[in-house]
Amino acid sequence: MNESPWIILDCDYLAHRAYYSTGRLEFEGKGTSVAFGFLSEVIRQQNLHASGKVAFCFDKGKSLRKEIYGGYKDHSLSDEFEWKKKQELHKQIHFMRDEYLLEIG
Repeated sequence: MNESPWIILDCDYLAHRAYYSTGRLEFEGKGTSVAFGFLSEVIRQQNLHASGKVAFCFDKGKSLRKEIYGGYKDHSLSDEFEWKKKQELHKQIHFMRDEYLLEIG
């Protein structure tokens, strides 16, 4: 019996990679960079491993690095442009997690 493998995805990593590698994709005024890049990678992994079994894993809570060193990545929030990009990224991640993935099952 040859059962298809589970694909376990680091969703935060994939979302960040998608956001920064696809540019500023939009549809009807809504950012879609994360959704496009993320779902493209999910499909690629499913085809590569011939499996429909996917576990989506997201980070939860504060980073251990932030607990150890309170100034971790503070420099990235000091620049207003970078702060706005980070806000847009997190908005798209939340939409992906709370809307798209629930809809597709």
